[in-house]
Amino acid sequence: MKSSALIFLILFMFIPLLSLAQSEKTNTNSEEILEIEEVVVTATRTEESVLDVPQHVTVITEEEIRKSGSKNLAEVLSVHAGVSISDYGPAGAIQSLSVRGSTSSQVLVLVDGMRAIGTHGGADLSLIPLENIERIEIVRGGTSALYGADAVGGVINIITKKEADDKLKITIENGSYIPQKALEGTGSNKRESGPDFLDMVDTQKVSINYSKKINNLNLIASGSFIKANNEFVFINNTDKKRKRYNAALIGGDLSTGLRINFPSGFLDVNGFALYHDRGIPGKLGSLTPDANQKDLQAGGNIGYKTDHFFTDYLTFDLKTFFNFYRVDWKDPLWSVDSTHNYYAAGLDAAQELLVFDSFSLIYGGSLNYERIDSTDLGMRERIYSGGFIEGAFYLAPRFTLQPALRYDYYSDFEGSLNYKLGAVYNLSRTTSIKGNIARSYRAPTFNDLY
Repeated sequence: MKSSALIFLILFMFIPLLSLAQSEKTNTNSEEILEIEEVVVTATRTEESVLDVPQHVTVITEEEIRKSGSKNLAEVLSVHAGVSISDYGPAGAIQSLSVRGSTSSQVLVLVDGMRAIGTHGGADLSLIPLENIERIEIVRGGTSALYGADAVGGVINIITKKEADDKLKITIENGSYIPQKALEGTGSNKRESGPDFLDMVDTQKVSINYSKKINNLNLIASGSFIKANNEFVFINNTDKKRKRYNAALIGGDLSTGLRINFPSGFLDVNGFALYHDRGIPGKLGSLTPDANQKDLQAGGNIGYKTDHFFTDYLTFDLKTFFNFYRVDWKDPLWSVDSTHNYYAAGLDAAQELLVFDSFSLIYGGSLNYERIDSTDLGMRERIYSGGFIEGAFYLAPRFTLQPALRYDYYSDFEGSLNYKLGAVYNLSRTTSIKGNIARSYRAPTFNDLY
C-alpha cells in the first residue's frame, strides 16, 4: 500500500506537465498484429522506446523525410509540434529554429550526437545538407542535465546514414518563380520591366548519393551542388512590386562515412566539407547591393560503441570530433570586411551499467576546446568540460523514475550545475503519461562575452 501511495503521489506532482505518447500499430492480417516500436537515443543517451522516455519526443525517419517532399532541413522540422522556424530569405539564407518558444541559441543541435558548429549561438540549418540524413530526433524540454549548455528549449539530433544499400541515386531539381512585372532601378532611372521568363529556371540543384557494402564495411558518400539566382518579385514598404537582387547562391557539399560492424558494436569514421558563396541583399529599407558572404566548413568525427565492454553488464560509447568554420563577409558600400575563423574539437564518452533489474545507470563526460580568430573580436578561446550521471529506477512494472545531474566547467565564465527529474507511467502498450522537472542554461557566446 505504501509503495502504491508513493507512486500516485509522484504522478500527482507531474500532472501539470503530463503528455500522452502513442505508438503505431500495423495490421499484417486479421489474426496477427505487429507492433512497430519507435526507439529514441537522444532523450536519455541510451536506446529506449519512445513510450518509455520521460520527455515529449518525435522521431522523423528517412521515409518520412522523403514522403514530405521537403527541400531542406528547416522544412522537415517546421511541421512538428513546438518547433518554429525563422527563415531569413530564399535558398542559402540563414535558417534558425526555436523549440517551445525558446530563442535559437537555446536549442542544442547535434549531428550524430556531437554539437553542430556556429559562431554566434544557435545552428544555421541551411548549412546542414538533407541528402545524408537517416533520421531526426526531436527532444522537447530542458536537457542540460545530459548535454550541458544550450539545451533549454530542447535538443535536435540529426543522425546521418550509416548502413549501405548498394545504390547510386542522382537527383536533379529545378526551382522557379512565376514571371511578373516589377520596378527596376532607383530615382530617375526607375522603370517597370516586363516578366522575365528566366525566373522559371531560377534555381538548379544536383544531388548524388552512393553507398557500398563490403562484408562488415559500409561505405557511404553524398554530395550536392546548387546554383540559385533568387531573383523573386516582392512587395516593398511602399506597396510596389520590386525584384530581389544580390541574393544569388552558388555552393556545394560533400560528406563521406565509413562504418565497420563488429559482433558487439561498431566503429564510425565520418568527414564533411561545405562551401557557400551568397549575396547579402540587406533589409528592405537598407539594401546592400554589393554585400557578399562566403561560408566554408570542414570537419570530421570518429565514434566507437559497444554493448559488451569486457562484460555484458557494461556498454561504452566514445566520440571525438574536429570542426572548422570560416565566414568572410564584405560590404563595399559600408567598407566592411570581416573574417571569422572558428575551430572546435571535442571528446565525449558515456557508459551504461546494467547489473540490476530494478535500475540502470548511465554516466559520462565531455571535454571541448573552442577558438575564434576574428577581425572583429580578435583571438578568443575557451575550454569547457562536464560530467553527468543519470539513473532509471523501475519502481513498478509500469512506473519509471529517471533523475539526472550534470556539472559543467568553463574557462571563461562560471560553471553550472543542472538537474532533471522525469517520470513515466505506462497506461498500456500504446499509451504513457510523462512528466519532467528540469534546470537548464545557455552558455554565453564569444559575441556575448567580448
